[in-house]
Amino acid sequence: MAYTFYAGPYSATYKGTSIGTTKEGFSINVTYHQRDIQVDEYGDSIVDMLQAGMDVTVTLDFVEYGRIVAPFTEQQSDAAEGDILTEVGKLLSTKAESLILTPTVRSNNNDTYTFAVAIVVDDISILLSSGLREGPITFRILPETTSTGQHYKKS
Repeated sequence: MAYTFYAGPYSATYKGTSIGTTKEGFSINVTYHQRDIQVDEYGDSIVDMLQAGMDVTVTLDFVEYGRIVAPFTEQQSDAAEGDILTEVGKLLSTKAESLILTPTVRSNNNDTYTFAVAIVVDDISILLSSGLREGPITFRILPETTSTGQHYKKS
């Protein structure tokens, strides 16, 4: 598992719309999956592992929480917020959009991060009376193309 944290506030754009500014930055969490190969006499010892892909998530803490709620609840379902009727069986990649994170203070870091296929599929905490609260959000990042397996670009 690799864990990278990018400090400093970032402005975020999702679905081509500004969704506000992060509190301090964001973190990228990469989880590698492998299948154990057990071939000893009793079948319990691991002698090798077979790579079976990876998952990438991006976690952000927003200062402007009110701006991020609408795009995400719209993304998950056409039903009313809090309704249990969701589109069961639909591929989530059809609802994925581009997430772009740009540093607001260029002196610390000049890199812009583009996640071409980002979707919120983890829990969304709905903060009541969220005018002055900060809200966490986690994006699941899917590969841009299955041929390259690239999850994001840094420019």
